[in-house]
Amino acid sequence: MEEQIKAFNLFDFTNTVVKPIYLKVRKWLFIPPLVFFLAFAFGYWKESKTGTTYHSKITYMLENDILGEKNASAGSGSLLAAISGQTATGNKEVMIDLGLSHKLIEQTLLSTAIVDQKKVLLVNYYIENNRLGGNFKTKPAYDINYEIGGNKDLDYWLRVFSSQIKRNIKSFQAESGLYVMELNSQNELFAKVFLENHLTTISDFYSSKKMERSIAMVKLAKRKRDSILYALQGRTYSAASINDNLFGAVKKTARVTESQAIRDVAIVELQYSESVITLDAASMDMQRRKPLFAVVDDIRLPLESESPKSFKKGMTLGLIGLILGLVLLVGYFLGIDYLKQQKLDYIAARK
Repeated sequence: MEEQIKAFNLFDFTNTVVKPIYLKVRKWLFIPPLVFFLAFAFGYWKESKTGTTYHSKITYMLENDILGEKNASAGSGSLLAAISGQTATGNKEVMIDLGLSHKLIEQTLLSTAIVDQKKVLLVNYYIENNRLGGNFKTKPAYDINYEIGGNKDLDYWLRVFSSQIKRNIKSFQAESGLYVMELNSQNELFAKVFLENHLTTISDFYSSKKMERSIAMVKLAKRKRDSILYALQGRTYSAASINDNLFGAVKKTARVTESQAIRDVAIVELQYSESVITLDAASMDMQRRKPLFAVVDDIRLPLESESPKSFKKGMTLGLIGLILGLVLLVGYFLGIDYLKQQKLDYIAARK
């Protein structure tokens, strides 16, 4: 049996499909333009409220990168190697995560900086110069010596602020192997000083963890040296006192105590010399383990900025609203017709 394929006819399609739909929805065609206008107005207003965004960026490198030991795992300055024995690859992941750590962001907020020739606490400057959102009965204020754990309400808001900053900060490793941190902020000076202080916070934390054992050894060596020095001073005064008491003595037996005191002083002096050598060795080991951070690209004003694209945002939302309005309007009437036809078929089937 021969099948006949009917060719598509534009005029037939217009008269049988498009025109019936148009006749049904023409009374309601004002709805999609209205949705377009409302969506455009909302998008334009919302974007215009954001303000100018400033972009700061700092690039730095570590000691192992400077020395060309990127693939070394032993003695490479790796935080993980220092505390868990992992490789330098894991160390790079740690450095990236440190830049996004809530704890370190909070410590940076509690640090001070010179802004407009004034010493300010960054968290207070952030509160005063950024759109924070949230409901403040009274804006929190932090003392320059405030420490985490001092007040639960202040700790709560500090975590809120750190979460807001974390959403706008990026920490990653470039293809060259350098580490990069970027921050977007509505305040140009805050974007600059925060990243500078944040790198200092990361450096201090990383160094303290990496040198933790070396620092403990130096402290132990200092305590041992000081205790031996104290004993040496006591032995020396004791030997001198014995010598004074034996002034004019003739018998050799009377000088046995003096000889013992002198011998004890010599022994303690030897112990003191050994303790000084141990302290020097521990201090040199601590300095050897101290990581070196080097800033490759620092932050200079003025920063790159991006103004709100209010018209573009409004047009985007407006077009989405227009398309959705048309689809919903046509879909509504097609759905009504379909339900009516289903009802008629049901009634006819029952008869």
